[in-house]
Amino acid sequence: ARGHGGAGEGAEALEAFGRRAGMGFWSGEVSLARLGMGFMLERLERPPEEALAAFLRAHEAAPRRGEALHAALRRCRLGGLHQTGWILAQQAIKLRQPPDALFVQPAIYEWGLRDEYALAAFYSGNFAESLAICEVLLADPLLPAAQRPRIAANAGFARDRLAQAAPASAPAPKPQ
Repeated sequence: ARGHGGAGEGAEALEAFGRRAGMGFWSGEVSLARLGMGFMLERLERPPEEALAAFLRAHEAAPRRGEALHAALRRCRLGGLHQTGWILAQQAIKLRQPPDALFVQPAIYEWGLRDEYALAAFYSGNFAESLAICEVLLADPLLPAAQRPRIAANAGFARDRLAQAAPASAPAPKPQ
């Protein structure tokens, strides 16, 4: 599949990715072709659900890999599918880099899935979970320095939302 810029060429690339995915054989190749389809659907500015479906089909082909779920989480976040993103994030956070996979993107496993998890938690209203993961990320030496200010700001947003949600004079709730 070619990575050209025009809409006609994009549709041509989308078709080529679809043909490759339809050939089957090695699950990693099928997954990468479906991942390419999702990225091309985004590039063509199709509805977010279309790209999300391609990313989920990519995950079906290689369920031990995190690249497709990482892309799906980003698509959910950018497309306003926040509850769907939160459901997917709870599965994605469990993935570890497979030792035998080709074309692995290590940053996705080192910090990217946790980053999207924190964002999905925030946008779905799970502010305490978002803050907790942001703090874990900030303590992780694998988090790139360029990402630290953004993650720290995200932790601050979650902290602010938690402060807004907890009335200062209300008694602490009792476990039941």
